[in-house]
Amino acid sequence: MRAELRKLQKRLKVTTIHVTHDQVEAMTMADRVAVMKDGKVRQFGTPEEVYAKPADEFVAGFIGSPPMNFFDCTLVRKGRKLLLDAGDFRLDVPREMAKLLPAEVTELRLGIRPEHMRLTDGKGIRAKVDVVEPLGPELLVHLLIGKTPAIMSADPSVSLRIGQAVGLEFPADKIHIFDRKTGKAIV
Repeated sequence: MRAELRKLQKRLKVTTIHVTHDQVEAMTMADRVAVMKDGKVRQFGTPEEVYAKPADEFVAGFIGSPPMNFFDCTLVRKGRKLLLDAGDFRLDVPREMAKLLPAEVTELRLGIRPEHMRLTDGKGIRAKVDVVEPLGPELLVHLLIGKTPAIMSADPSVSLRIGQAVGLEFPADKIHIFDRKTGKAIV
């Protein structure tokens, strides 16, 4: 039905305003998406922009299925390096990203989408497999990173057991950083 409506809209060359609570419908049918909360527009842009560069935590958590994973963290200076300290893991802040972080904001929230988390050969961020959901073309892997739950999307050929310890990588170009107090995107 979505595809038929989209084709009809294109064929008739009409501007259409479509209101929906179904994010898949919004993302697949729209040239532009307005994400609203409490009657206010939180972000307006193309589906790709809203997904890749969410304006705030609400948009980041609302768009995407499963939703973005979030970790409270503190910005720590260690010599000339900046680190994101989430308690259960630390990540180096790449130089390009460090330039964008305001010096006065140290209480942050790190976000990463499930499909951007990578399994490693045991190195990196330590996690424990809590639940494995085979979905055909992907596995949804529910993890515990310390006490924080997270969901990752993995290739279905990967063999994982409940309780298994795994290593994870969060590619630097795929992480999002939000101001923990305001929820606004910083990077």
